[in-house]
Amino acid sequence: MDLFAWDKSIYPTVGVAVSGGVDSMCLLHAFVSMGQNVVALHVEHGIRGEDSLADMRLVEDYCRTLGVPCLSTRVDAPALAEQRRIGLETAARTLRYRFFRQVLDEGKADVVATAHHLDDQAETVLMHLLRGSGLQGLTGIRDREGYVRPLLGVSREDIVRYAKEHGVPYSEDATNLDTDYTRNWLRHDLLPQVETRYPGYRQALSRLSKAAKEQVDLLNEIAIRPTRELLGMSLPLDALYQPSALAKWSIRLSIKPLSGAIDLEDKHYQAILALKDKPNGTGFDLAQKVRCKKEERAVWFWKVVPQVDIPFAEGTHVFGRYRIVVRPHLDSDPYYFDLDKIPQGARIRTRAAGDYIRKFGGGTKSLGDYYTDRKLGYPMREMPVVAIDDQVLICPADISKTVATDRNTTRVYTMIWEEI
Repeated sequence: MDLFAWDKSIYPTVGVAVSGGVDSMCLLHAFVSMGQNVVALHVEHGIRGEDSLADMRLVEDYCRTLGVPCLSTRVDAPALAEQRRIGLETAARTLRYRFFRQVLDEGKADVVATAHHLDDQAETVLMHLLRGSGLQGLTGIRDREGYVRPLLGVSREDIVRYAKEHGVPYSEDATNLDTDYTRNWLRHDLLPQVETRYPGYRQALSRLSKAAKEQVDLLNEIAIRPTRELLGMSLPLDALYQPSALAKWSIRLSIKPLSGAIDLEDKHYQAILALKDKPNGTGFDLAQKVRCKKEERAVWFWKVVPQVDIPFAEGTHVFGRYRIVVRPHLDSDPYYFDLDKIPQGARIRTRAAGDYIRKFGGGTKSLGDYYTDRKLGYPMREMPVVAIDDQVLICPADISKTVATDRNTTRVYTMIWEEI
């Protein structure tokens, strides 16, 4: 009997995420048994030392037994966690899905299948519920573009039974028994007690997630959506005049691309909604260094750029989630400058009070007023500039007349602001 229902004609090649645990090893075996063309995907996260390397060998050996190609990679999750100051599990997930995306982009698989199952879904929904998650959190684990979860309707008990019946080898991750982790505490301490009174809790929480998904899909369809701009999100001011639930959903859609899983408190939603009655330019900081500010017809949301002050130089300069590239000009670039006119001592830095720019029509203007004249949105207003003392030579909107090219120019350069 098949472990799950599957139409193998939909995807020519399925990339199966295989960790070495019972869930993913059975998922791989089930796909192979169905005759689905697959490629196994394994990521060694650099977390559990020899145990992690043993899991990699187990997966690669089993793939050879099944005659399945295996794409495996080794990453350094602890280093990324330290660099970005994020949790180890978050870092591991980031690197794992970066590898999956690479596989999809290179056409080595048409979709990636993960082994999340019914128990995972129940734990996820309950964990989000206990944390006070909104409606989106109650949708739990779901398929999304490029990823499918064939085992969401299958319990872990059935998966273990399948492994025994078919002789599927697997490893046990010792960290799964550590109840210091919230999910493990739910799995080993809380949920066994819940099951004694509510034996059907898994199915009940699965139904809840499906109902939440239907409502989320409706909100996504009817709410006013933000526009992704360079370095930020722009939400039409009209969105704040929608019914409360829709207005909050529009705000959420604006913030999520900037901060991932940020959960706004109601006080934050109320403060953003109140911007419709505030003067233009009113704004404040939210969690995870996300800033919002009202303009005449929109509310802007963007990630705050770290304080910057480094010597100007050709090449790539990274500031948090952003980078500036100084390179020779291409015909498609919006503007250009004479590299040799950049004076010694020029800095790439965060804009400051007193900054001004020399206009091409003559005279000077404060950078703030210049941005207002150019109708430049708030995220770009706060991007780093190139300056010497108080004089701005290059900014996201334009260049100063001081560094303009002329007939004697030999090195025509440009400066590009990008979001990483």
